[in-house]
Amino acid sequence: MKLSDILKLDNNVTSLNIIQTFLNQPLSYDDYIKAITYYLKIANDNNLDELVLEEGNKTLNKFINQKPLEEHEKIYSYLIDAAINLEKFNLVQDYIEERRKLLNIMDQYQTIIDEIKLNKALNKDIYGLLKKLVIETIPYDIKTKSYEALLEIYENKKDYTNALVIISELIEHTNNDKYLNNKLKIFYLEERTFEALELAENIIEKDENNIFAVIVLIAANTKLNKLRRASSLEANYEQLIDNASDELKELAYTEIINLYTVMNNKISLDFYNKKLSKLKRNKNNKEVIKATEKIESGDVKPEIIKVEVYKDSPKDKSILKYLQYYEWLNEWLIKSHLINEKLALREYLRQLLIEVSKKIDFIEAVIYIENAKDSNIFNYKKERLYDKQIIKPYVTETIINEALELGEPIFTNPKTFKFNKDIITQKPYDDKVNFIYAFPVDEGIAIAFYLEEELLDPSKYYELYEGIATIIYTKLLDIRINERLLKENKFYQDIVLSSSIPVRIMTETKSLYNESATEFFNISYNEHLEIFLRDVSVHDIPLYNTTVKRLFNYPNERKIIKYKYQEKIIIEHLYAIVKNGEVNIISFFIDITNHVLKEETLTKEIIIDHETNLKNRYLLKKELKTHLEEKVTFILIELDQTLKQVYGNNKINQFFIEFAKATKTHFNDMEVYRFDFNQLLVVLNYNDIRAVDKTLKEYFSVILHLKSQVLPYEKYKLSAGVLRYPVVTTEKNHDKIFNYLDISLNKAKNDRESHYNHFIFKDYEDDIYEQQIIDYLNTAIENKQLELYFKQIIDLDNNKIWQYESELILPNINIDSKYLNLIAKKRKKLVDLEHYHIEAVCIFLSKLEEETNRLIKLTIPISSETFLKNDFQGYLIGTLKQYRIPADFIRIVTDVDLRDRNNSLKIQEIIKFGISLDTTNLETALSHEFHALHLELKHKNHKWLAYYSNINEFLKNNHIAFVLRNVNTKEEREIAESVGITYIEGLLYKKIDSKKLLEKIKESV
Repeated sequence: MKLSDILKLDNNVTSLNIIQTFLNQPLSYDDYIKAITYYLKIANDNNLDELVLEEGNKTLNKFINQKPLEEHEKIYSYLIDAAINLEKFNLVQDYIEERRKLLNIMDQYQTIIDEIKLNKALNKDIYGLLKKLVIETIPYDIKTKSYEALLEIYENKKDYTNALVIISELIEHTNNDKYLNNKLKIFYLEERTFEALELAENIIEKDENNIFAVIVLIAANTKLNKLRRASSLEANYEQLIDNASDELKELAYTEIINLYTVMNNKISLDFYNKKLSKLKRNKNNKEVIKATEKIESGDVKPEIIKVEVYKDSPKDKSILKYLQYYEWLNEWLIKSHLINEKLALREYLRQLLIEVSKKIDFIEAVIYIENAKDSNIFNYKKERLYDKQIIKPYVTETIINEALELGEPIFTNPKTFKFNKDIITQKPYDDKVNFIYAFPVDEGIAIAFYLEEELLDPSKYYELYEGIATIIYTKLLDIRINERLLKENKFYQDIVLSSSIPVRIMTETKSLYNESATEFFNISYNEHLEIFLRDVSVHDIPLYNTTVKRLFNYPNERKIIKYKYQEKIIIEHLYAIVKNGEVNIISFFIDITNHVLKEETLTKEIIIDHETNLKNRYLLKKELKTHLEEKVTFILIELDQTLKQVYGNNKINQFFIEFAKATKTHFNDMEVYRFDFNQLLVVLNYNDIRAVDKTLKEYFSVILHLKSQVLPYEKYKLSAGVLRYPVVTTEKNHDKIFNYLDISLNKAKNDRESHYNHFIFKDYEDDIYEQQIIDYLNTAIENKQLELYFKQIIDLDNNKIWQYESELILPNINIDSKYLNLIAKKRKKLVDLEHYHIEAVCIFLSKLEEETNRLIKLTIPISSETFLKNDFQGYLIGTLKQYRIPADFIRIVTDVDLRDRNNSLKIQEIIKFGISLDTTNLETALSHEFHALHLELKHKNHKWLAYYSNINEFLKNNHIAFVLRNVNTKEEREIAESVGITYIEGLLYKKIDSKKLLEKIKESV
């Protein structure tokens, strides 16, 4: 533990034992005094006065001849307190005088405080000392306490005149109004009524809870016959007075009794007389209890280990000796570095040990170096040094080997050591050798000294010989470092002279190339730099000259330059060093020609599409940041791939390559990238909408009329998404920009009037909305959360419901079923949605039959996309079978245009199973066995009405029902009736959800 740790210990008794243990160690004078002072402080603070007196005096006597330290004054302070507490007053004055000698002039006021403590203990007057103390330059808090002590003396003597003077000085010194209470007390006692009244009111104005000021106010107002004011004060402060101390309550009750005596208020007088009597009884009881109470203390103070008498260790007795050792070691260390470093190790050791032997006596010195190449044992004896190589067995069972194995110094009398073999003679030690120091200084290295003196205390020379061993070890370290540096130097020299690496050493006047460099550059070994630069690329020469000039002016720097020499690409590493006052630049040349060519080839493969020779999408992402810094227009063009099934992948790929070349030719001055398998992206360097539209119209005018050489009978069918930057967006993220283009392209593909579409941000918002709808739809399908509603198809002739047509609704989203189908179709989810629709209808019918034992006919609208799927009839029939729904209760209405023979077979299979089919296509209704034709009411002029009437009459004659849809008003219903229409559907008749329909059917049953 260090002194700093000791001085951080807690201020409690348990810390004393820790400090005592520390004090019993060999310590310097300074450390000992600081530690014992802290020890005495803790003892003093914990009222261990006898311990303070004993240990303090012991310390002072021990170091009576030493120069006092700063801590000595504190020791006397603790002794003064302890002596006063133990009533050993005869010692105190001597301690005070000794302390006064140690204190500087500004701090000598502390001895006055000590004298005040002494006089208090002796019950002597301290007035004179206090007057002496307050005129000293002393700290603020001490001066405050001194004034307060003087005030107490004046108050006890009833010397109120001087007391008021002291109070004024205290208020001025502290700027604290609490001393106004003392002033008020004097006015009260001296019956200075008016002054007391004024001061009490001032105090209450600042502190309304000051009870004493309230009491004085009551007393003053009573004396001045202001009885109402006095009684008002009593009423207002009654609660505060009752919560005051007993002393203040007794004073208050006395003054209040006096008030009500003057007022002749018997009730209040009796009330307060009782209060005062009870207060005095309680007070007497407390005094009796306090006087008779006996406290038995069971506390056991921890045992304090007393500090042992400070004993001098060998070190403490030899401070001057250690200083001398330090001087010697310093001298030997300097001389060891002055010995010629080129001398052999044996000669270095001999000269050093000669210097050592001039100061101290030793018989021999032995240095053992286990892994030395030549001699591994050195023996110094009488100014001679012998060295030789010894084998490992010679070392075993010696003090040297023991020190190496233990890794610790050994100091012993060889006659009592377990191994008495001298490593030099391999015999027992000579009788003259009475003590040996052996030091292991590193792995496999040990140093021993043989002494004639028989030592009882090994510490006498321990540090000295350890220091000598350390000096020798530093030399061994220097040798080791020098050997490593020589190896490294040889390594680098071998590199420079190596024939495997082209190297040049150049000064300001000449150049020398090694053999590898002359072959590499095909030049002479001493070709000058100017000749060399003739074959360097013209563009690289300025940088080369600047670099060389820099290195000649600022050596110890390193530069790397890259340049073209003839047809080679070279990287040159240049190192500038100073040798014999001249700057040498050493250059290493590396040929990276093949690497650069390979890199260029790979780079081209990475950034160029090998089929079209256009820049690819990877490079587009790299260059997009540059494009976005300008006003540009991005055009994403997609070539239609529907012909792939006809011509195959190979032909279609060639068709696209031909199209890409034609597009690049048209936009020759613009950047054109291959964006995807069948997509190109063109970047126009302007974004004006009129210029962009003109460019696109010209492009489509040309490209759509080109004749293909790959597919001569086919035309290019393409669409384009257009984004003008930064007109419609300032987005920097390439993924988002590509997404915007993709949205615009999809919109163009659905536009029958134009081949391209300009992106606007609303398209993106619509896309996000549609995606959210699809996400909701997916969840609803998976969790069966879609709701089933039914449209009513009305039979006008019989004024009743002819059919219910089902539709799916997303709950909690206000979206029309037609729009839902449109989004599903756009997002390739329509088939899944309509399959779910069929199943939902079957589930409803199954539940209906279960609860009512009846079924109704339902019409399910199915798109041509779903109807024409190869597995549609299988799914439809399989679902009906799964839920055991008779086929004649299901009608399918579809918008399919059936012309293919395979589709005819599909229809026959469905009809044969018993499912009725309706259509919205007239030609389909006339070509196949459909039960009804559904047409929308689009126009209401007489021509269209005649058309609807004729269609209805014709179909009726051919036993096909005609349903007029989109009949939304009563007027439209009357029109339908006027032309003989039997079946209508529209918003005129509300939709009904599946639950209500189920309840309605239950009621009818």
